[in-house]
Amino acid sequence: MPEEERLSGASPGVLDALAQARAFGYLGPGPLQTHVDHSHGFGDAFELVTSPVGPSAHAGFRGRVVDLGAGGGIPGLVLADRWPDSQWLFVDSHRRRMGTLGDVLVRLGWAERTEVVLDRAELVARRSDLRGSCDLVVARGFAAPAVTAECAAGFLRPGGLLVVSEPPEGPDRWSDAALAELGMARIVLAPAAFRFFVAMQEHPCPPKYPRAVGVPGKSPLF
Repeated sequence: MPEEERLSGASPGVLDALAQARAFGYLGPGPLQTHVDHSHGFGDAFELVTSPVGPSAHAGFRGRVVDLGAGGGIPGLVLADRWPDSQWLFVDSHRRRMGTLGDVLVRLGWAERTEVVLDRAELVARRSDLRGSCDLVVARGFAAPAVTAECAAGFLRPGGLLVVSEPPEGPDRWSDAALAELGMARIVLAPAAFRFFVAMQEHPCPPKYPRAVGVPGKSPLF
């Protein structure tokens, strides 16, 4: 039996898309089920913070979500499948990957609730229709923590969350002082199967952030 037929946690169309992404080299090593489970970890972290009864309470979530570095479709495709009424912005500067992802979204019938943006996140976060308007930003392997936080802050509304995949082990990579400069504050979660960093946008992102393309990486806030 093909691997995708044995998997759980995503629709057949999404599983086919992930299998294609892996064949193209857009996903890292490991079974597809691990990628699907990891993607759901982002959703679990979001729901644990935003719902008093925890995961699976937001099947009707209608918010706007940004997937930074979205080319491989993880975690965005799995989460968009999990929350069928949510609106998605997939941001990446890799032309080939985004072309493939755009085709996938059309094939899934999601074109009306998704947008593929081939551009740098520093620029997209300054779009007037997106600035301070998003409920959630997810990032898996997008950039260093300082770059991820600075780009995400421009998208998030006050009360919105940033959820970032972290290495399974290692030191704390985040600066509370720098997050505060961006209007953010970290949220501590109980240990889970996968490790995530979560921050809430407590105040609107200051107008000077994110800085010009490349500057967050060359002169990181932390």
